[in-house]
Amino acid sequence: EERLEVLIGIKYTVNEFDCILTKDIADLIDREADMLDRARCSDTLVGLRRRLSNLFLQFVESPEFNPESGQGTQGSSTQ
Repeated sequence: EERLEVLIGIKYTVNEFDCILTKDIADLIDREADMLDRARCSDTLVGLRRRLSNLFLQFVESPEFNPESGQGTQGSSTQ
């Protein structure tokens, strides 16, 4: 499945950083992959996917992991 390939790529990326946030993301990816392997209905994955999405958004928006994330907000606040 395409989603599983994307999740594996995200897990590979976040595992480059050793912190609680990235470990939580990797754990949720493992849970979703396990549930997909068990052919669970996508309706049962809604909460898990929401949590994963929120954590990944925190990861992407954090200057600690994505130095360019702070550049857009600095420029817009001075205009």
